[in-house]
Amino acid sequence: MKKIYLLFVLCTLIINTSLSASNKQLIISAKDTLKQAMEKLKTVKGKSKFVFNTNKDLVISLTGKKRPNHKSLLGKGKPLSAGYIEVQLESSKVVKLYLDNRSGRICPTYESLNHVFVFLADKIKIDGVVNLKNNPNLDKCN
Repeated sequence: MKKIYLLFVLCTLIINTSLSASNKQLIISAKDTLKQAMEKLKTVKGKSKFVFNTNKDLVISLTGKKRPNHKSLLGKGKPLSAGYIEVQLESSKVVKLYLDNRSGRICPTYESLNHVFVFLADKIKIDGVVNLKNNPNLDKCN
């Protein structure tokens, strides 16, 4: 009986750990200061999924490109934009910012990336290349 109970506890721990790992995200909100926003952006590694909503929250996945899907990142509010983001920082400024609109669940327009860019330009110091790419998911969005 003890072995079954221990196996159950171990399985529960593994499932809970994988679920919490798949929900890792950061939120840059309208209330964040420049310093807070930059500190949060330092945790973004490589290209990651993002959603920008009507509450002016930029939600970025910290688990890379695979999980979770854009709709599960959305949280409160309705989507203004979604896609992928990549940020390269040097000291206290952004030297490269990449945004695209690839999301098969939300299907944002290319123009929607301007909402994200304006929000970020107001929150952080961008001193470098900005690349807004029209890359819709044509398989799922028409």
